[in-house]
Amino acid sequence: MSVVSQQRRLPAAKESNPGLTTLNLNNILLVARPQDWLLRFLGTVHLPMLVAFALLGLWLTRGKVEGFKDRLVILYSLFIVHCGISIFWAANNFWAYKSTLDLVMWLFGGVLPMIAFVGKPQELRRLMSLWVLLHVFVGIYAQFVNHGAGPGGYLGDENDVALALCMALPYAYLGRTVFYKSAVGRLMGTACALMIAVGVVASESRGGFVALLVTALAIIWFSPHRVRNLLVVAVLGGALYLGMSQAYLNDMSTINDKQDSTRVARLYSWGRGWEMFLDNPVIGVGAGNYPWRVAEYQERSTAENVLGRSLGGRVAHSMYFTLFPETGLVGTALFFAMLIIGVNRLRRIVRQLAGRADPDALVVRQMAVAGLASVFGLLSGGAFVSVLYYPHFWYWLGIVVMLSKLAARLEPAGTGTASQSTPAGPRAQDTGNGNSSRIPGLRSGRYGSLCQ
Repeated sequence: MSVVSQQRRLPAAKESNPGLTTLNLNNILLVARPQDWLLRFLGTVHLPMLVAFALLGLWLTRGKVEGFKDRLVILYSLFIVHCGISIFWAANNFWAYKSTLDLVMWLFGGVLPMIAFVGKPQELRRLMSLWVLLHVFVGIYAQFVNHGAGPGGYLGDENDVALALCMALPYAYLGRTVFYKSAVGRLMGTACALMIAVGVVASESRGGFVALLVTALAIIWFSPHRVRNLLVVAVLGGALYLGMSQAYLNDMSTINDKQDSTRVARLYSWGRGWEMFLDNPVIGVGAGNYPWRVAEYQERSTAENVLGRSLGGRVAHSMYFTLFPETGLVGTALFFAMLIIGVNRLRRIVRQLAGRADPDALVVRQMAVAGLASVFGLLSGGAFVSVLYYPHFWYWLGIVVMLSKLAARLEPAGTGTASQSTPAGPRAQDTGNGNSSRIPGLRSGRYGSLCQ
C-alpha cells in the first residue's frame, strides 16, 4: 500500500476553534451561572467579565467582521442607537444607559461571535447541543433546587425561566434526531426535551404554561409528519401531565378568571403603558423607563385604580408594553422588522434544504424549523414577561443569521452527495428523523438571497 493511500485513510485532525470554545464558556457562565451558586470565587475574580472581554478580543482579532453587513445586525445596531440616544431625554437616564448596555452585551457577547465562529454544521452541533444541555440544567435546577426559579442573572425569576425554557424546547426536541446518531442518544435527547418541559411546569408560571402550549403546537405545525410528531408530543405531554400536582392544575385553571388579582394588575399596568405610548408615540419615554414613569400616568389616568397602590418602580410585565411606550414607533418598527425578516429567513432555509438527506443539511434545516417554533414561544410568553432587554429575542436573531450563513455555504443540491435529483426512496422522502422534503405550514413562493 502506498504512503499516499495510507495518508488518505488517516482521520482528519479536528481543527481548533478558540472562538467557539470561548463562546460556549460564555454561554455556560450566562445560563448555568456557576459563579452564583457553586464557585462563588469566580464572581469575585470577575470571570464572566474576563471571558466576555476575551470573546470580544477573539472576535476583533480572529473573527470576520462582515456580520455588521447583515441586514438583521444593522437593524439591531439601529435599535441600540435609538435606545442609546434616549439617554438624553429619559427621566431616568441611568436605566436608559443600563438597558442600552445590555443590548450591546448581547450583540458583542453572543450574536456577532455566533456569526463569526460557527462556520460549519459540526460547529453548529457543538454550540446548539450545549445550549440545550444548559437549559436542561436550568430545568433541573428549577425543579429540585430553587423552587421554580433559575440559577440567577436573567434567569432568576420564575417567569423568565419558563420563557427561556420554552424557547429552548424546540432545539432539544428537533435536535435529538441530528445531534445524536445512536438510538440511545436520541432517547436521551427526548429525555432532555422532557426535562426542559418539566422545568416550565416547576416554574408555576401561567404565562410559561401558555408559551409551552404554543411552542408544542408550533413544533407540530412546522415539523414534517405532523401526525407522528403529534403522537410523540402527546405522549410526552401525557407523561408531563401525570407529574403535575393538583395545586399546579388549580393554579393554571385561573388563567380565564377575570377576577384574578394578577390578571387585573397586568391589564391595569398595560393600560398605563398604552397611555404612555400615546403620549410619546414616536420616540417613546426612553429605554428602561416604564417603571420610572408609570406612577405619573397612574395619577393622571381617568381609569379606576383597581390595585389600591402605586405601580412606581414596577415593570410592565409584558415585552410588548415595554417596547411600545419605551421605544415608540421607531423602536417598534425596528423590532418587528427584525422579527419578520428573521422568520422569513428561517422559512427560506427550510425550503432551500427541503429534500436534502445529507447530515449537514439536516442539522441546519432542523435548527431552522426549531427557530420558527422557538420564536412563537417568545411571542406568546413574552406577552406576560418584560424580557425586551434580556437575551431571549436577541440570541434568537443571532441563531437566524448564523443559520443563514451556514445554509448559504452548503453545496447546492445536485453538486454534492445529496441531490434533489436523487431517486425517490425511503431516504429521500423520509430520513427517519421526522424530516421529509415537504414542510407543512410553509407555502411555496419565490425568495431572494438568504442573506437579505
